[in-house]
Amino acid sequence: MTLQITAAATGWVGIGFSPSGTMKGADIIFVWMVNEKLRAMDMHSESNGIPTLDVEQDIRRYDMKQNGTHAAVIIDRLLDTCDEAHDFAITEDTTRVIFAYGRDAPKVNLPIISGTITEVIEVA
Repeated sequence: MTLQITAAATGWVGIGFSPSGTMKGADIIFVWMVNEKLRAMDMHSESNGIPTLDVEQDIRRYDMKQNGTHAAVIIDRLLDTCDEAHDFAITEDTTRVIFAYGRDAPKVNLPIISGTITEVIEVA
């Protein structure tokens, strides 16, 4: 599954898949830039608040372009990652999408994941 999201953001973009339409139980992908380096993390949330990093990083490809007022993010992941503990399987049933974005780089201490993403792709 490939998603492209454009948001009035210059710092970060998050998109999630949720059984209820809230952060509780959501599978979240978080993309941001830090020092002109692109970062992405596969996360999950047990409640409203800062999500928790997944042990298995199931984002296959990602990219983010910014123009000073907006960010365009493209994310690729499997419909079913087989990570039953933390990833939401996208099926023919209803899937609720949640999203958030911000103007500034994240202010929380997030670990930098390296070597786990298969490929960085270009947003057209």
